Amino acid sequence: MRKEILKNLVKTLLDARLHSLQRGEKIVQKIQSQGAQLQKYNTANDNKHNLYRFSNQNMVNTVLRQNLLGELLSKYFQSKILGTNAQWMGQQVRYLISEPIFKDSNKKLSVVVFVYNAFANQVAKAQQDGKVINNNLLLIRMINNISQGAESLNNLLSRHFGKKVEVEPIILKYDYFSSEIFSDNLSGNINRFGTFKKGYTRILNNNINATALPAAKSLQISNKLGEHISQVRANNILNALSSGAQILPGEFLNKGNVVWNLLNNKYLIGYSFEFAGKLPKAVSTARTLKDIRFSGTLKCNTSDNASVLFNLNSRISNISQAQKSNINKNGKFNVRIKLGHL
Repeated sequence: MRKEILKNLVKTLLDARLHSLQRGEKIVQKIQSQGAQLQKYNTANDNKHNLYRFSNQNMVNTVLRQNLLGELLSKYFQSKILGTNAQWMGQQVRYLISEPIFKDSNKKLSVVVFVYNAFANQVAKAQQDGKVINNNLLLIRMINNISQGAESLNNLLSRHFGKKVEVEPIILKYDYFSSEIFSDNLSGNINRFGTFKKGYTRILNNNINATALPAAKSLQISNKLGEHISQVRANNILNALSSGAQILPGEFLNKGNVVWNLLNNKYLIGYSFEFAGKLPKAVSTARTLKDIRFSGTLKCNTSDNASVLFNLNSRISNISQAQKSNINKNGKFNVRIKLGHL
């Protein structure tokens, strides 16, 4: 009697399974999701300190030591490069450094610092297919950092922290990949041009629109997305070094690290620019001037954004913000930036 009940139960389950397969709803849904799934945004990278909770008692001390290390790295990688083209001729163009991102575990501490320089990027574009490294202080320090010598920065910090430390300075191709660098660059440009109105705002919008989703290169973007669709699986970021992916030589350093690939697979969907204070060259205007410029969208649900030419399975938008203050001879102004990334 008991065996008959078990046989009938198994038969019922098999019939239900067969009926589900015949309808094909789950199978079709699974096939459609495979290969048509883009990289989901990892919200853990929003945090400056990503800590493995190995000791709650030492958590505060760990954060304090990491903040001290962040200030040290900001000074260490701070440098300027002399501009030699028509736009930057004779000017000392400063490298913009972001706040470090820490990923801490039992055996390893990874520190990521984003670096941007407008003149160096122009030179990199002109020499994109070459392997020429400019003789400047920042790149010399980066090369020393990734070397395996006993006195390299990584080894010195490893002895101090008692575990392996890897510092990864990443040169950004566009300043808006980091809200901190974007606000710092905007603040410097406003101080340089004396205003943010008319011409500079038009240049800013054209630059972002041209580099974020250029209409003339929609075919290349589609091909690039198709390549990522065929390679990215199960929310894993493709590692360029292990997979042997084709990368343009001479464009970036540390091409194989995770954060670089994460940024490379993102697109800017909008920004908010808020200016408050007094313009450097505006002598007769009031000391309190507030202006807000907005382009694109910062909404988390990006499916209704007409500027995005592809569909996403993730509806989470990376909204980062930063603020930069600038003191000039006429007063002070603040620049506040919000960026929306996919």
